[in-house]
Amino acid sequence: MKAITINAEMAKAILEGRKVQFRMAIENEFKYNPDGEYKYSIRNKRLLWEEFKTLDELVENFSRYKKGDILYVREPAKVVYSRDNKFMKFKYLADNKLSKEIEIPKRFRKHNGIEGYNPKWIALNMGVPNGCIKEMARIFLKIIDIKVESLQECIGLSLLNEGWDGKLTYKYNRVPKEAEEWFIELWDKTAQKGYKWEDNPFVFVYDFEVLSENPNAEN
Repeated sequence: MKAITINAEMAKAILEGRKVQFRMAIENEFKYNPDGEYKYSIRNKRLLWEEFKTLDELVENFSRYKKGDILYVREPAKVVYSRDNKFMKFKYLADNKLSKEIEIPKRFRKHNGIEGYNPKWIALNMGVPNGCIKEMARIFLKIIDIKVESLQECIGLSLLNEGWDGKLTYKYNRVPKEAEEWFIELWDKTAQKGYKWEDNPFVFVYDFEVLSENPNAEN
């Protein structure tokens, strides 16, 4: 099972049913071919290739996620209680919901070569680095569709699908300018240089559904 890391705001949007889509930059140089295929050039260690690829081939070779993949969400969480170097409780920062006590995974019970000593984020009841681990996850997504767009095509309904929770413009029932400004700020916070909104990179657009049950329970 693959992971996706998101912030507390987006975790809350998923839980509330507002976010049903996310975007990820295609971290290469892409140009669209009018014939319906994608011409791409990959820069890596000063080497340059150019080929034509169909959308399916593009997804197969460059997309982190594939249609049908199940993802667990690494949302921000904080350990609030640990016991006997073996058990812990935590809370999700998106809504401050507390977990039940769970057993600390065995891989964390040996730290710096010492048995029975947990990493400091468990021992000192700290935030979990890079979001909750798999055993903590409560949100599971299934990828149901993938397409490619330029980033600046994220307008209108797409902003609602990304989790915008503001009001629509009353007269025309349209998504207001504030929604675009919200998304630009959200994107640019984490986008690498060269993949900002103003750079207008091509992105994979992932549609997903939230699973009602934890797939881990079946394993």
